[in-house]
Amino acid sequence: MRRLLTLFGIATCLWFATPVAADQRRVLWEDINEIYKLGEKGEYDSALFKANDLLPIAIDQNQRQVTVLLLNTIGTGYRYRNMDSMALKVFTLAEECINELTQVELHQLEETPHIINIYINLAEVCKDLKRKNESLRYAMIAAHKTEKNANHGVKGTVFPLVGGILLENGKPKEAEHYLRLGYQSALASHQPGNALVAASHLMTIEAGAGRVPLEDCQWKKKADQLLPQVKDDYPKGIYYIALSHLHIEAGELKESKDAIGHAMELDNVKRQMTPENTKKMLRNIEEEKKEQYTEPQRKRIQLISAILILVLILFACYIIWQSYRRRKLATQTAQQMTEQYIEGLEQERSRMAKELHDGVSNQLLAVEMKLNADGLTEQTRQLLTESRERIRQVSHALMPPEFSRNTFAEVLDHYISSINGAQGCEITFDATPADASWDELPQETALELYRIVQEAIGNALKHADPSLIAVGIKKKESHITVTVSNDGTPPPQKASGDGIGSRTMQERAKSIGATLTPVTTPYSTTLIAELNL
Repeated sequence: MRRLLTLFGIATCLWFATPVAADQRRVLWEDINEIYKLGEKGEYDSALFKANDLLPIAIDQNQRQVTVLLLNTIGTGYRYRNMDSMALKVFTLAEECINELTQVELHQLEETPHIINIYINLAEVCKDLKRKNESLRYAMIAAHKTEKNANHGVKGTVFPLVGGILLENGKPKEAEHYLRLGYQSALASHQPGNALVAASHLMTIEAGAGRVPLEDCQWKKKADQLLPQVKDDYPKGIYYIALSHLHIEAGELKESKDAIGHAMELDNVKRQMTPENTKKMLRNIEEEKKEQYTEPQRKRIQLISAILILVLILFACYIIWQSYRRRKLATQTAQQMTEQYIEGLEQERSRMAKELHDGVSNQLLAVEMKLNADGLTEQTRQLLTESRERIRQVSHALMPPEFSRNTFAEVLDHYISSINGAQGCEITFDATPADASWDELPQETALELYRIVQEAIGNALKHADPSLIAVGIKKKESHITVTVSNDGTPPPQKASGDGIGSRTMQERAKSIGATLTPVTTPYSTTLIAELNL
């Protein structure tokens, strides 16, 4: 179900575009086209992130129609992640944007499935959140708009969904009306999957109401004829789950178990077997038993349901365990790559430091001594002395500091004192509280924080032309905060991501479990690193 709704939401981004001369509008629609392609590839998270990035641009350009489409895409992305509360907020914002459209804009959108899709999503989310009245209201809005404007293709998609919502909310008579319309429209537009959804719900109404035995149910026969034509897992899942439910009502344990087995073979059903959905299934079964069965029937159904639920829970645990193993393997691989990257970077720094100190610095000293013997001017000697001293400072900056003999605060204080005044910039350091114990900070962690400070100061001196750089470290219980602020001109944002220095700092922070946050204002730039020991 999630995949169907997500694809439907993303696909709508290409259904509508009005020609505008502005290049920005053209680029915006090209980006929306990219979202659609991501959805086609099944990259739903990437589509969600892209839509989130485009939303401020659409709002800034006052593109209300595009804003509605992006909110719809974001909302369906949250639904795919089972974040129903967030999805409801986003779809509600989309509804508010619809109410702000001009008559022309509203008419253009109503000629496409966009608005209908938003109200269907609102109905589905409210249903999952047990907000029955709102779910019914939104479902009826979607149904009325579909009857008014939509073609058979849209009706074949929307009406089975509306019927399912009405049926689940205790409106079987109204549900049957829309399910029949949806079944006919789906057949007319060659949508066997949607027709199967409608037939499955109608099968539940016909056999569940006790009108006829399941084997004589006409809608089951129609559903069985459609089943071989359907390739998508979602309609098949609806059919097998409905069939299992009807077998349980008839006390047919083996047949119900077989239907559940077929359902569990579908990828779409496997993805729905999260702990939250399993708990929801348990609650729904209990509510149905209380409403529909007498005490003897309840005891029999309890036994049957317990067996089926146990099978479902065991299978869900297996799926969750496999997912955990894959995530753990991916995390370990990423961590190993980060550690190898940092280790190689440190080895290269050490090699460069040794070469500068033992090679270039000694050569310059020899040149200085020879030129002194030849009687060069004081200005020339001073220049050579400054060059040698600068290379010595670079060498010390590259070498890993000795944290076994000094604390993190002491090493950082020494480093900042040695570079204070570089390029005419005052560099200050403050450690709070004054009596904080920095001995419990691991050497590996201290080294990464030290390198982050070095990189941040270097970036500021190179790009911002500051007059003041303030470095601060703060320790509160097991929480450590490191800040590097400068009053220089903030560098312009890059169109293609951060530079090597920024990526290196992020990799270092990630390797020790720290977060790195840049804060930029028109007058200053601050880098904040936070870590819990």
